[in-house]
Amino acid sequence: MDQLQETLQALPGVQEVALSSASLLAGHRSATAFSRPTGETGPHSPMADCLDVSEAFFETMHIPILRGRVFRR
Repeated sequence: MDQLQETLQALPGVQEVALSSASLLAGHRSATAFSRPTGETGPHSPMADCLDVSEAFFETMHIPILRGRVFRR
């Protein structure tokens, strides 16, 4: 992915590059289950939609972080 990002960044006219695990406009998404602080799991575990993105994703998409911070590798 790093090589792809570098290749895209080197193209003429490209200002920013960010990657995501699915096409944002195609409506694809994945979900993952997580456990509560009690450690409780099972068929009724809460689910969260997930989209893996590169470090510069929010900045590139001009999406402000209203609370907290971005994760870095």
